[in-house]
Amino acid sequence: MPAQEELPVKTTRDLTPTPIDPRRWRALGVLAAMQFLLVVDLTVVNIALPRIGTELDLGPANLVWVVDAYGLTAGGLLLLGGRIADLAGRRRMFFAGVAVFAAGSALAGVAPAGWVLITGRVIQGLGDAIAAPAALALIVVLFPETAERAKAIGIWGALAGIGGVTGTVISDVLTDLLSWRLVFLIALPVALAVLAVGPRLLSESRIPSTTRPEFTGVLAGTAGLAGLIYGLLRASEHAWTTPAVLVPLVAGAVLLALMFLIEARSRNPLIPLVFFANRTRLTANAVTLVNAAAFGSFLFIPSRYVQRVLHYSLLIAGLAYLPIGLAIGAGLAAGSAMIPKLGLRTILAAGCVITALGLGLTVALLAPDANYWWQVAPSMALVGLGQGMLMPTMTTAALSGIREQDAGLGSGVQTTMTHIGGALGLAILVSIAVRHTADVTVAGTRPAAGELAGYGLALGIAAVGMLIAAVAATVLVRGSAVEADSTRDGESSRSGGF
Repeated sequence: MPAQEELPVKTTRDLTPTPIDPRRWRALGVLAAMQFLLVVDLTVVNIALPRIGTELDLGPANLVWVVDAYGLTAGGLLLLGGRIADLAGRRRMFFAGVAVFAAGSALAGVAPAGWVLITGRVIQGLGDAIAAPAALALIVVLFPETAERAKAIGIWGALAGIGGVTGTVISDVLTDLLSWRLVFLIALPVALAVLAVGPRLLSESRIPSTTRPEFTGVLAGTAGLAGLIYGLLRASEHAWTTPAVLVPLVAGAVLLALMFLIEARSRNPLIPLVFFANRTRLTANAVTLVNAAAFGSFLFIPSRYVQRVLHYSLLIAGLAYLPIGLAIGAGLAAGSAMIPKLGLRTILAAGCVITALGLGLTVALLAPDANYWWQVAPSMALVGLGQGMLMPTMTTAALSGIREQDAGLGSGVQTTMTHIGGALGLAILVSIAVRHTADVTVAGTRPAAGELAGYGLALGIAAVGMLIAAVAATVLVRGSAVEADSTRDGESSRSGGF
């Protein structure tokens, strides 16, 4: 295979325009396909857990790790993975991550025992942490022009969002009709296709650094993120004051604070703190955090509702999620068309409001004998529409004004917010639903009505969170149009980067 030429990277000392790669749209297809697969694997395993437990003789405590091993590994290492991609080469790290992910998928799919399956999930998470930020950073480099970049990120983000919904559908169908092992093995053809086609379409890019950065701070941050995510995951099963939750949360917070202290005092910081001074980026990442918690909870709660309250089979329960995927596609089309005219701030706030309305409608319409088409599908479609508008807009805003040499860092931060938000949703919102259900049931409420009360409380809190996010986007996101690489941000960042 012929070697790929490196595209020059625009630096603060070299202000010549970055050349436009004619292969960029085909390359985007490869990157988006892999991101779709990575997001699918975050959700695909949940429905298959009972059958996995039966076949591999795994108890509830070990089954939890089939899910958490992936999320903990990926979430903890994404920030480090993004920055290493900037330094070592984004193309190189993307393909390395894809290969690692494929190896983990194969091991999980053929696992003869529970510990082998959990090991495979750890390897999958490692592959995600390497490939995901590198893929998004490559999009930043491939599409230097602002409007094209927004469109590309829109396609990438929409496929990621649809992947989150599709994971539930795929898991239901494969587990019910075939085997839970295919939940993992289905990733192999996609990963192998990416490895076969991608090298012809992607060129290398990296930071042209002449000094060796210090890794101490980012390693502390990596350990801090892992502790934080671990504590949040444990909080879904234990009280917040128990050592299993409190110790990792406190340790994680201390290590993250230590990271910022080290980076602030470092002469060659791996993560320049001025990167976080951009108000639009900071707000977009905060909105990503809140939205991931709300949407993750929404995907979990209706799944329980249609199976436990409406008594749908696994297959029908999976197909019931299709309106969300279709609505996400419609939201993408609407949002992409309106961003150039109305700007990031307006679409970001509108997506938050529409999602909040969908969550509120869910609370209002759920009933023990609900009609799916009149009382379930409409709220799913409304939430999906809001998500379709939000996903590409959040990512575009999170990368607003970013320099190419910080592309991996920016994508790592934004993807980390998604993982932490998902853990927050599980730890806070879903546990609120489960505990409130138990409380009202003990008080004499019928089980079905008790579950609805728990679901309603959790989704109501999520709706309020999304409304607060809408206000924050309106107040804090700069400008009314799509932001180009701002001169003000570029100048300020030169004081703290490579």
